[in-house]
Amino acid sequence: MRVFRFVLAAVLILSFRMGYASVAPITEVRHLGLSDGLSGLRVFSILEDRNGAIWISTKSGVDRYNGNQITNYTLPGDLYYGDMAGRVIQLYYDGLEELWAYDNTGRIYLYSEVYDRFDHVAKVGDAESGDVRLNRIFRSDSGENLLGMAQGLFSYDKEGGVTPIITDVYVNDIAESDSALYVATTSGLKVIGDGCQSGTVKGLENENIQSLCVAEESGLLLIGTFNDGLFKMDLDTREVSRFESVRQPFSYPVRAILKISECVYAAGADGGGIYTLDLNDGTVELLINTESDSKNYLYSNGIYTMCRDMHGNVWVGSYTGGVTLIGFVKAPLEHIVHERGNTRSIANNNVNAIAENVNGDIWYATDCGVSVFRQGSGQWFHRLSGSVGVTLCPSGDGNVLLGTYGAGVFMLDKDGNVVRHIDQQSGGLTSNYIFSIEQDGDGDYWVGAIDGKLMLLDSDGVLKCKYDVGQVLSVEILEGTEVAASTANGFYVIEKMTGEIRHYASTHEQQNQNLSTYIVPMLFNGDGTVWLGTEGGGLNLYDIGERKVRRAYRMSDGLPSNDIYGIQQDTLGRLWISTGNGISVIADSTVSSINYIVGKGSEYNKSASAVLSGGDFVFGSTAGAVRFSPYHFDVVDYSAPLRISGFSLDAVDEAKRERLVPYVHDGLKSGKLLLDYDCNSFTVSFEAINIRYSDDISYRYFLEGYDNGWSELTDMGVARYKNVAPGKYTLFIRSVRGGDNRIIDEASLSVRILQPWWNTVWAWLAYTALALLIIGFAFRYKWNMLQKRYDQDKIRFFINTAHDIRTPVTLIMSPLEELLKEETLSSNALYLAEIAKQNVGKLNSIATQLLDFEKFESGQRRLELVTVDLCEILRDEVGCFLDVCAKKGIELTLSLPDAPACIAGDGHLLEQLFDNLMSNACKYTRSGGFVKVSVSVTRKRVTVDISDNGIGIPQKGRKHIFTDVYRAKNARDSQEAGTGFGLLQVKRIVKMLDGTVRFTSTEGEGTTFTVAFRHVFDEPVPFSRKTSAGSSLEEVMLSDAFGVEKREGHTILIVDDNDDMRNYLRKAFSKDFNVAVAHSATEASVYLGKNYPDLILSDVVMPDLHGDDFCRMVKSNPDTAGIPVILLTANSDHKSVVTGLQKGADDYITKPFSMEILKLKVKGMIENRNNLREGLLRHAIDNMEPGNLHVADVEASESDRDFVAKVTDVVVRNMDDMDFSIDQLCQEMAMSRTLFYGRLKSLTGKAPQEFIRILRLNKAAELLKQGIPVIEVSEMVGFVNVKYFSTLFKKHFGVQPSKYCQ
Repeated sequence: MRVFRFVLAAVLILSFRMGYASVAPITEVRHLGLSDGLSGLRVFSILEDRNGAIWISTKSGVDRYNGNQITNYTLPGDLYYGDMAGRVIQLYYDGLEELWAYDNTGRIYLYSEVYDRFDHVAKVGDAESGDVRLNRIFRSDSGENLLGMAQGLFSYDKEGGVTPIITDVYVNDIAESDSALYVATTSGLKVIGDGCQSGTVKGLENENIQSLCVAEESGLLLIGTFNDGLFKMDLDTREVSRFESVRQPFSYPVRAILKISECVYAAGADGGGIYTLDLNDGTVELLINTESDSKNYLYSNGIYTMCRDMHGNVWVGSYTGGVTLIGFVKAPLEHIVHERGNTRSIANNNVNAIAENVNGDIWYATDCGVSVFRQGSGQWFHRLSGSVGVTLCPSGDGNVLLGTYGAGVFMLDKDGNVVRHIDQQSGGLTSNYIFSIEQDGDGDYWVGAIDGKLMLLDSDGVLKCKYDVGQVLSVEILEGTEVAASTANGFYVIEKMTGEIRHYASTHEQQNQNLSTYIVPMLFNGDGTVWLGTEGGGLNLYDIGERKVRRAYRMSDGLPSNDIYGIQQDTLGRLWISTGNGISVIADSTVSSINYIVGKGSEYNKSASAVLSGGDFVFGSTAGAVRFSPYHFDVVDYSAPLRISGFSLDAVDEAKRERLVPYVHDGLKSGKLLLDYDCNSFTVSFEAINIRYSDDISYRYFLEGYDNGWSELTDMGVARYKNVAPGKYTLFIRSVRGGDNRIIDEASLSVRILQPWWNTVWAWLAYTALALLIIGFAFRYKWNMLQKRYDQDKIRFFINTAHDIRTPVTLIMSPLEELLKEETLSSNALYLAEIAKQNVGKLNSIATQLLDFEKFESGQRRLELVTVDLCEILRDEVGCFLDVCAKKGIELTLSLPDAPACIAGDGHLLEQLFDNLMSNACKYTRSGGFVKVSVSVTRKRVTVDISDNGIGIPQKGRKHIFTDVYRAKNARDSQEAGTGFGLLQVKRIVKMLDGTVRFTSTEGEGTTFTVAFRHVFDEPVPFSRKTSAGSSLEEVMLSDAFGVEKREGHTILIVDDNDDMRNYLRKAFSKDFNVAVAHSATEASVYLGKNYPDLILSDVVMPDLHGDDFCRMVKSNPDTAGIPVILLTANSDHKSVVTGLQKGADDYITKPFSMEILKLKVKGMIENRNNLREGLLRHAIDNMEPGNLHVADVEASESDRDFVAKVTDVVVRNMDDMDFSIDQLCQEMAMSRTLFYGRLKSLTGKAPQEFIRILRLNKAAELLKQGIPVIEVSEMVGFVNVKYFSTLFKKHFGVQPSKYCQ
């Protein structure tokens, strides 16, 4: 799709336009030769394809030119040296848009867009005998392929067959009009078809005709001969006439005729150049040859071919001069450059200043002195070639002052003669390095130097004054008597009359802004602002009054460089800026570069610009000067369709690359490419062709998914990418106007690079699975080893600990036994000593088991196996657990065989084994469940099954049974006592006795352990229990339920699932408080629903609901939020403490704890509670105004304060109601009488009746103070009996109501 862009300064159009009656004058000539990449200077054919590219055939091959680069193509074939000697290659672009190349030997080639090459498709010599010379290929309107050869005219079919049409003639050219073929031969013009017989056109029978061109609009056929001039034939009448002219140039062969405008054609003569033919008046004029003017000329007059492109340019191919491009429209500008050896050009290309004197002469200050161009005569003269001219200042009398670099100032007359030389040595200057000179309205000269002070000279060049302004880069004369000087540190404004100096845009002033203060040119506006061109900081609009920059233009805004060296403004208000990289124009805040017209990348010199009297601008650069009229710039659209022209794979073997070419070509057409993983390095070629404006076209590209952003502007239409990772990408390409950075056209290409087979999803899934298997195996092996070591270390630790605690345990047990024998101990002391003895016994039993285990493991104790009867052992075991199971509500049954079940074993080990299994079964079976023990005997085995319907063993915990010191999660959550050591001990005992043990379990339904031993038939040895099952029994004992003995005083609720701890705490606090106990949070919640304790002591780890969650539940309930809660726990880590406090606990005490400290903390909280009661009661009394009750300043919970306030409000509202009762108050509060009583008593220390009475009495006191009689007051506060009121009042206040206010 062709995209047209509206572009400012896109094309520069002269005031003249190409007319119809005559051709416009040549305004531009460019040459392409070997240095530009052309394959040869002998050019035989030029044509333009549908994309705007120019194809050129030379003696050596075929070239393609897209405006930026030339691509060479070789024509393959079995060529001999003789073939190469006089080889002529020509091109033909047929109606099917196929490009053909052919040479004089008869070889025919067809260009392949797929492979970007010419393929040899045929050789006419293979089909036609004799010597072959192919001169022309032509496709007729009917689609017939015609060959013009030395032997005649032939038709050529697709199979390679050749059919003669005209023979025995030498054919040079072919043309067609209205189905008639015209054949140019060495023996006249032949005509074929058109409803008439073929034959030779009369009047041209003996002419050697070289070229033909149909002029359809004029109805003529133009005919060029070898040496007999140029003819024209009327296509209707076939009348032939010669072009007559005052000057007949066609004594040379006319090898090409081309239409260049309406009725104007060009004829190329081999040896004479190019002439124009005006078909209206028949005139013939020279257009161009080698002898034309110094700017526009041909390299060779041997014209062989011509072509006119879609933009109106004429391409000329000559025999030895390569290719010449002739343009008829150019920019209204002039390049003033030095021509080596030519004195009629500027002396040096480094132009530092430009000025026009009163005579209209243009003066140029260069590195080789001054060059003066007289516009009237067009002559140049040069002066002071040994000096470096830096600045120029014309005066009103015709003289010009030249400031130099190192030689001071020269005053020159209008002819360039030195009138006076002023320098530092003579005392006339403060420096010889002069950068700027300007003349003010008084005729005085202001001279700025780079290393001296600003100087003021009179009209004769005599120093008048010096100003303390250094490093002056330019000077501007302002209105009135003010002068401005730009420096390397801002700019200065000097008042000439007073000498006042004001400094602006200095480094100090702009220190907080990212601005350059190195100012070169200045352009003052009439509104108090000035344009400042800086070096490195772009162009700034500076407000003098406000001392700040209003607007800034930099490269990001479109400037080609941030170094600004010249500023000029035209009458349209546009700014023309010379920079360190070309010229730009700013119009309506839009920046447009004109580098593509005035020269790419030219670096312009500081302050080297001038406006001439005719309105032209001149800018000086390091590559000469540019002169143009800003008013000849016009607005025009031009097209340059962007296309992706190639995609080549890098780092791929040639065979694969060749194989993929068709696929890649199809992908480019569809806009989608799918590549293998090894095709991830590639080069993409693209082009936007417009030959006339090729210097203005640049490119940007961006590979989405790979690049971080758009590339920098580039002239080369190539994007290279290497080692692109597999994935999906989209290549976006833009052709961009260099003038204003606007987009001309866009194209995109989707590229997907496949993953290698070893990097596909399936491969990674396989890798992952394999890696997981390996890691899992390694982890499991390592985990098992660590777990085994951990278990061994844990057992060793337990055993070592058991060793260490045996002596302390003994020293505790013995004194306790002696203490319990004392008859003088109180009942409380006996209770405490008994608790201590029971728990020390548990500890001793565990230590004994561990030590026994160690003895067997280490071999210190030898097994002495004897015959034992398992029935006898199990009968004793079950008997020990009967009472416990009965208390828990568990059905315990034993099923034994009639005969003894004897095995070889150790009775005490078997006792430990079944103790552990029975203990677990009873512990983890709920009330209402069952535990069954059964023994079965076969000839070889004795099997014991112990089954229950308890909590079961979770699936993921079963692998740890018998192997690790382990307790399943549901066992831990049950809060039953246990170490996780018992089943490991069971496994090892069974192993010692050469038995087997296994289990089956379903979580939530129960477990069955099966132990089997070898059956023996010897007489059993009698066995007596060596140890007691007490420790195992105590683990499954039911706890007693303790209630609360009601009495006056404060109430503490103790919540703990451990019976001993709960009973111990109850005993410790019963002397001072009412104590209520609960063995779970659920039981405690039921209690709180009916009672309101003063404090709660709660364990953290409990079976149903943990203590910290119970605390949160209490604190989140408005009815109980005010109750203090102390948590007791064995978890002493920081996180546990923080969690408990965050959930509302008032204190957090870790076990083991000091009872003394615990009692002090409880006492302190109760005392705080009493203080709170007094505060709440006092504020309730003090704030009894209905609707205005508040106790916000009391340190109580919000719910407690709201509760007291609401109760007070209800009482106050019913103050005069003599029938108001406690039941009504409870109903108003939506609480039960018991709960209301408890909470009010806890918060205020007063029962509801007493609380109401106190409020009424205090209200009565307030009313008595107001002088209201006692009787009325008694009724107002709800007392029926005045005497009763007086009695209560005196009891409360110590005085009778009648005397209260006296």
